[in-house]
Amino acid sequence: MVRPTELTGLTFDEIAELYGEEVAIQAGIASDPDTFELDDEWFRRARPVTEVHPHFNRTHLKTPHT
Repeated sequence: MVRPTELTGLTFDEIAELYGEEVAIQAGIASDPDTFELDDEWFRRARPVTEVHPHFNRTHLKTPHT
């Protein structure tokens, strides 16, 4: 297992070359505070937009996309 301290200061390409693309992807996810990997719990709780925001969805379905 790669320790996060081993990846500090390396670019995606450098990490991928040393440890593989999956490690580089996971390092990118871990280093970005605005994102996370969607897990089984997230999908279990997810709901369709028509259920969560029915008005928002109807409005956008009637608006032509440009």
